[in-house]
Amino acid sequence: MLKNCVKCGRCLSVCPIYKISGHERLSPRGKLNLIELYQEGILHPSPLFIETISACISCGQCEKRCVLNLPIKEIIHQLREKLWPHQKIQFYRAWLISNILASRGILWRLLAMFKQFSPLPFSFAQKPFLPQNIKSSGKKTV
Repeated sequence: MLKNCVKCGRCLSVCPIYKISGHERLSPRGKLNLIELYQEGILHPSPLFIETISACISCGQCEKRCVLNLPIKEIIHQLREKLWPHQKIQFYRAWLISNILASRGILWRLLAMFKQFSPLPFSFAQKPFLPQNIKSSGKKTV
């Protein structure tokens, strides 16, 4: 299945991890290349390999842009489960976070809930730290 990837790069424009990092290895195309090398026995799991495979928030945007409709998310999840069967839940943490942040309704409800239990009122962050009646030094700012 990995050999089906034509490496067109359409996934690059929608991957949030690639947009932030700019590193090809963190793009869906880069991950698929590394996974293919791993499956062929050419590449062995290293800390950098593990970091690369872990750097996916499972948003699925790459799958939507893929001209071949490759199940990129599933390929990455299967490798994660194979490499870390006892830590499976940790890799769904990114998915959970991305879905909460993507859903404004859930995010706003969470913020409202935290506001109720916050020791400082949220309006505190909006108040200036300096009083408004401070006299100027007489110098003009440019």
